[in-house]
Amino acid sequence: MAQTGAQAESVRPQPLPSLELPFIREIPDKGVWSCWHVEPTGDYRMDCELGRALAWRTVEYLRRHASREGTLSQVLADMIAAGRADGVEIGFAQGLAEAITGRTPGGAS
Repeated sequence: MAQTGAQAESVRPQPLPSLELPFIREIPDKGVWSCWHVEPTGDYRMDCELGRALAWRTVEYLRRHASREGTLSQVLADMIAAGRADGVEIGFAQGLAEAITGRTPGGAS
């Protein structure tokens, strides 16, 4: 049976204290961590670029901290829970695709 967002938050491993990824934040009034805390700018093109940049930061983070591979799953779960699929999220997916296919940030091979 799938867990609800609240159930998943209660069992989720805590992120590294350094919080190297700017979108992982503690939500103090709720006592939980959000692994997708991003405010869109409202400009689709800028949001796509922001998402792409965040994806590359995530890739670099995972390369340095291979034992934290679950971080990406947490990010994606919180992205889905946020219920938004706008420019930031689309750019994030594009940035991950660039990394997976061996492209450099911004799309050059």
